[in-house]
Amino acid sequence: MSMEATFADFSVHPARLANAEVRHEDGRFAGSHLALGAGGSVTMEFEVEDPADIPQATLTMTALVSKLGPEPGYAPVDVLLQGEALAEGLTVPGGGDLPQDNVFAVPGHLLKAGTNTLEIRSSAKARSMFWLYRITLDPVVERGRSERARTAQAARDSVFTYRTERRCAHGSSSRSWQAAPRLLFHIDRDEHSLPAQLSWQGDDGTETAISFQSNMSDFHGVHRAADGTAYEYRGRLTGRWPYSEGMPNAPISGSHHLHRFHTEEGWLRHDSRSE
Repeated sequence: MSMEATFADFSVHPARLANAEVRHEDGRFAGSHLALGAGGSVTMEFEVEDPADIPQATLTMTALVSKLGPEPGYAPVDVLLQGEALAEGLTVPGGGDLPQDNVFAVPGHLLKAGTNTLEIRSSAKARSMFWLYRITLDPVVERGRSERARTAQAARDSVFTYRTERRCAHGSSSRSWQAAPRLLFHIDRDEHSLPAQLSWQGDDGTETAISFQSNMSDFHGVHRAADGTAYEYRGRLTGRWPYSEGMPNAPISGSHHLHRFHTEEGWLRHDSRSE
């Protein structure tokens, strides 16, 4: 094999790495991503055994640019391999709401036997933050292999907790989000992958359906209360760990309870604390 699965996953701290070493300047871990300020940079070094076997590689950078209030932010980046530009002044699309996959073709002649250097630089003129979630790199004939390896490694941490918010699904688009109960769950799927969607129904008649970002850092969905009121529902990851390290088994104090749901794939827990 001319190149091993190669990735850097910044959704956890320290970052999950495969065939990579990373360092950064003017950056900090911010819960689910690495945040770079103006002039900040991330450098990833990786090994290639035989570049002659790689006519082209596929580089995927998952990122977003944080907003400036309600407006899209400004944090263009340069992407360089061995000092050669793959992209200059790149503006990540999406408006700063959700991470976006940015895919680049890497000419095989830029790769060399031994240590290779990839650098991502945020512009010194940036007015908002550049949020980097992950980097994967594969020979074009094996594209997707590193993402599968990253997902398999990430699936070992199967307990998740999210800070959540909701807002009425009907009304003005300017309506504000309100804090909602924390969401805590564990899923044992008996396979090396993470869920893309999750839905459940409580014994009080409430219904919830959510879709995750591919790194599980965020979700967005809908929640229908027992009285039929519909809400938009979203969450941001605040904690994650292997099930072997445990999770609460007893009801949480007061009116806060822990529920267990049996499903075809395993079981799920939802901490439904109410304000």
